[in-house]
Amino acid sequence: MRWAPLLLAALFAIVFEAASASAPAAIPPETQALLRRQLGFSASELTAIDQGHPAVRSLKGGDRHEVATAGAVRIDAPLGLFVDRFNDIVSFKRSSLVLQIGKFSNPLSLRDLEGLTLDQADVDDLRRCRAGSCGLQLTADQIHRFSQEVNWSEPDASARASRLFREMLIESVTAYQTSGNSALPEHRDSADAVRAADEFRALVTHSSSLLREAPELTEYLMEYPRVTSPRVQDFMYWSKEQFGLKPVVSITHAIVYTPQPGGVADLMIASKQIYASHYLDGSLALTLAAVDRPVSLDRPGFYMLYVNRTRTASIPPVVGGIVRRFITGRSNSGMEELLLMVKQRLEAEHANK
Repeated sequence: MRWAPLLLAALFAIVFEAASASAPAAIPPETQALLRRQLGFSASELTAIDQGHPAVRSLKGGDRHEVATAGAVRIDAPLGLFVDRFNDIVSFKRSSLVLQIGKFSNPLSLRDLEGLTLDQADVDDLRRCRAGSCGLQLTADQIHRFSQEVNWSEPDASARASRLFREMLIESVTAYQTSGNSALPEHRDSADAVRAADEFRALVTHSSSLLREAPELTEYLMEYPRVTSPRVQDFMYWSKEQFGLKPVVSITHAIVYTPQPGGVADLMIASKQIYASHYLDGSLALTLAAVDRPVSLDRPGFYMLYVNRTRTASIPPVVGGIVRRFITGRSNSGMEELLLMVKQRLEAEHANK
């Protein structure tokens, strides 16, 4: 029976090879260090991520006005497919929570916002809107215009208010595309003015651990449109999303960045809030993607890490804690749903090719 050890060795090799082919690739060391040391994911959470299950955790905010959430999952699909689908943001974000959405054209046109409607509750808030007391986040000039340019006693007042709101959004995007962060609004809907540029600067500062290896992306976030980069592709879109309390109309600048090879990520996406009608004084979401190592053409895949930070400085202290707890809960559940949705859609599309 001298051949028995050889047979056992051959069988072991076959079994080991089959198991290796079906097992998920290990998380790249740089990505694993980021997940564990900087974001606090546990060993069991890393195992779940590696097995294709989403893991989500709340992070410590930069201060009491901030809510931060992180999530990660492994996706069995090519990274290029994810980039293609993200660029088609209207289809990519489609879900029960996204009530309306559209991508801004270049050059901008008021027609870009034809699909956006204001709820009657928002129109009623605009009717009562005064500087220092307004149901929507608006600048002092915008508040004044609603009182001067809309005849609230006319039957078409709601339609006129909605059109003026859309015009203001176009004006805001135009100003941002011309002057960058200095054109971000200073909201005067509450007693204390809130400068969106200051809120965004705080978000970038509190995201330094993720942005440390992408100084070019950080510069683009802070200095747009004065800087350009061949590694950046960007676009802007608007959305109206269900938020539990009130639907939120927002404008987002999406920045797709390809880092230098050898870093912690093969792709980074920054989603920068330009405007939100309620609750959110600033928001910065960072998506990092790291492909499997070694790269496999037979079984391509990547790890997706998503970190979202939201500022709520304008919410009064009396209700601030309640609203922030709501935002935290929604962020955690919403992030898990998002990770699962992206994973399932990409894997299904890749499997059917």
